[in-house]
Amino acid sequence: AHEIKNPLTPILLSAQRLRNLFLDKLDSKDSAVIDKTTKTIIDQVGSMDSMVSAFANYANTPEIKKVSTSLNALVNKATSLYDNQTGVRIDLDLSGNLPKLQLDKDSISRALINLIKNSIESKKKKTKLNIVIKSRIVKDEGIVRLTVVDNGIGFPVNILDQVFEPYITTKSKGGGLGLAIVQNIIEQHDGQIYASNVEPHGARVTIEFSIIASQRS
Repeated sequence: AHEIKNPLTPILLSAQRLRNLFLDKLDSKDSAVIDKTTKTIIDQVGSMDSMVSAFANYANTPEIKKVSTSLNALVNKATSLYDNQTGVRIDLDLSGNLPKLQLDKDSISRALINLIKNSIESKKKKTKLNIVIKSRIVKDEGIVRLTVVDNGIGFPVNILDQVFEPYITTKSKGGGLGLAIVQNIIEQHDGQIYASNVEPHGARVTIEFSIIASQRS
């Protein structure tokens, strides 16, 4: 990942320099060519940088450090980052009687942000995206359950049972590692994660943390 990232910076800077030097000095036809080609370079460099960063994050998962933590507090913090997202509404339905869990704050926050980002990227054009995040304690099963539901395009049925595998994606941009990273984080916490679709359209991701396993930690 490091070796791939090294040449990306000079490529990006060279494209930006071409724009700065020639975009306003050439006639309209040549200027249009410079504009289109340098934008393509800059966009593709950004896309490659994102994919390489995602791969590095997936391959080099840091050792987690669990502390007694409020899951609801982490949800509130993650969703606050998207308060002003145009065309997106996030509703929280968080239970007030959740026990504290042994969680790594940084990695669980990263997982939550990944899930919200994934939902936002599923937004259908010209429609408002609604995301509902719900937390509940299921005492008879000894678990805390967190669900993230959206009304986006949903998971493609043909890959529904593979969405947490690396490089499985239908997006034109992205490396297909976001949900794989989320699963890795949840499994490090001895949790379970599931994906499903909802009717008439949308996706649901369910995360379950064992209360007993968390208390043992």
